[in-house]
Amino acid sequence: MPTHDITLEIKKRNPRVPPRVVVRVGDIASQTISAQITSDGQPYTSPLSNVRLDILRADGTWARITATKSGSKVSCTLPSQAVSSAGTCKLAHFVFFSGSTKAESTEDFELAILPNVDTSDAHAEAESYDDLLTKLWEKWDAYGRQAEASESARVSAENARKANETARESAEETRKQDEEQRKTDEAARKQAESSRAGAETSRKSAESSRVTAEASRVTAEQQRATEHARLKTASQQATSAANTAASSANAAASRANGAAAIAQSALNIANSVTTAEEYDRQDSIGAYAGRSLASVFASEISSKADIYAWLKSRAQAGNFSGLRIGDYIDVPVAEAANVPAQTVRYRIGAIDQYYRCGDIAKGHHIVMVPKAPVTVKGDKASNTSYLQWRETRDNNGTAEERHPYLCSKLHDWEINDFLPALPSGLQSALMTQRVLLEERYSASGKLTEASNCSLTDLGKIWSPSEMEVYGCPVWGSKGHSVGFDSQFPIFTDTASRIAGGRVSWWLRSVVGGSSSNACYVYNYGVAYFTAPKDDWVRPLPCFLLG
Repeated sequence: MPTHDITLEIKKRNPRVPPRVVVRVGDIASQTISAQITSDGQPYTSPLSNVRLDILRADGTWARITATKSGSKVSCTLPSQAVSSAGTCKLAHFVFFSGSTKAESTEDFELAILPNVDTSDAHAEAESYDDLLTKLWEKWDAYGRQAEASESARVSAENARKANETARESAEETRKQDEEQRKTDEAARKQAESSRAGAETSRKSAESSRVTAEASRVTAEQQRATEHARLKTASQQATSAANTAASSANAAASRANGAAAIAQSALNIANSVTTAEEYDRQDSIGAYAGRSLASVFASEISSKADIYAWLKSRAQAGNFSGLRIGDYIDVPVAEAANVPAQTVRYRIGAIDQYYRCGDIAKGHHIVMVPKAPVTVKGDKASNTSYLQWRETRDNNGTAEERHPYLCSKLHDWEINDFLPALPSGLQSALMTQRVLLEERYSASGKLTEASNCSLTDLGKIWSPSEMEVYGCPVWGSKGHSVGFDSQFPIFTDTASRIAGGRVSWWLRSVVGGSSSNACYVYNYGVAYFTAPKDDWVRPLPCFLLG
C-alpha cells in the first residue's frame, strides 16, 4: 500500500511552497498519508489526544477523515469520500482536538486528485491529463517564485533584527559603563562634601584666631601712633632749636642747619616706617588692593621703552625695591579667533619664587597672576566664554606626550591663542617656565595616579598648579604632582582665591585616584575637581617676567 510521507509545521509559515500529495480517483483505501509534525523544525507532539484530516474538495464540499497519532507522527488512509472527484483540493490539513473546546491545526498541504483512467477515448484522456499537469506545473512555478521572494524578505528581516540586537547590546553596555561612572562620581562627591565640612570647621577656628590677632593688631597700632607722635614732637623740637641757634650767630647757623637736616631725615624715616607698617597691616588682613605700577613708578618707567621692559630690567637685576605682592599692571589683550578683546589686570603674585631652581638654574623673576579668570570665544569656547580642560573625560597623557597638562586643550589655548594676543613688548619680556611636571601614561591602560614626574618646559603662558594655589596637594597625586612647586604669596588665604565675581578657574594638576578628573578652584575659593570636559570653568593664564 503506497505511503505519502510529508512534513507539516504546527506554526503556520505561509507563504511557502506546501508539501504535495497526488492520488487518483478510484484509489480507495490504498493511499496512506503519513505526516511528521514539527515546531520550528523540531519534532512536535500535540497534547491533544484526537486527530483528523480535513479536506476541502475542489467542488467546495468538506471531507473529514479520522487519523491516527503516534508521538509526533500522524497518518490517515484515504477513503472513497476523499477521492471521489478529480481536481486540486482547496484545503488539506490535520487537526488535533479534544472534544469541542480545544483544537490546533497544521499548515496546509496540497492534495491533487487525478481523474480515473478511461480507455474508451485514450487521446482525449491524455489531453485532459496534459492540461492538468500544465496547470499543476504553473501553480508549482508560482509557489516557487512566491517562496523565493518570501525567503529574500525573511533574510533581510533577519539581518535587520541582528543589527538591531547588536546596537541594543552596545547601548546596554554603554549604559552600564555610564552607571558605574555615575556611582564613582557620587562616591567622590560625598567624600568631597565630607572634606568641605572639615574645611568649614577649620575656617571657623581660623576666623576665631583672626579676631584675636586683629585685637592684638589694634593694640599695636595704638602704640605705633603714640610713638609716631613722640617722634614728631622730637623733630619739631629739634627744628625749633636749630632755628634759635641760627639766629644767635652765623657760625652756629651751619651747625643748626645740619641739625635740621638730621631732624628732617628722622622725620622721613618715621613717615617711611608709618607707610610700611600700614602696608603690613592691610596685607595681614587681606585688605591691600595693590597699586598701579604705571602710576607709582611713572618717572622711572619713562626711561624705558615701556612698562614691560622696565619690569624685565628690574627683575633681571634682582632689584625689587618698592614692589609689593598685589601691585598690578593692566595688559590690553588684542582680539583673535578664540580670544575676545579685553584688558586683564595682572598682579605681582610672587617674587623670585623659583630663583636658581631646576636643572637649569632659573634667574631672577616676577610671577604675574590675573586678578580674574580670562574669557574665551570662538570654536574653542564652551558656553560662549568658558574653556574645557580637555574635550574627553580623560586625564591621562599619551604615548607622544606623557604629561597630561601639556596635551590638554587648556594649554593649547594658552600657547596658540592667548600668548599671540598679548602686546609684542610684553611677549619679549616673558621668561619660559620650566618645572618638575607630573607624568601619567601606561600603554596597558588608563592610570588613576601619576606614573612619574620630569623637568619640562611649560612655555611662556601656563596655569598654576594645585600646590601653587593651596600650598599642598588636595586632590592631586601626592609626590609626583607636587614637583618643586610652592604656594604663591598672593594665595595665602581662601578669600584671595575667589576671582572675577566668583568664577571657577582651571589648575594644571589632575586628580589622584581617578582617570577622568582635573583639579580646579571652585567659584567660592574651595579646592575641587570635575571632568575635563566641564564647560563652566575659565582659564587663569600666568607668566614670568625676567
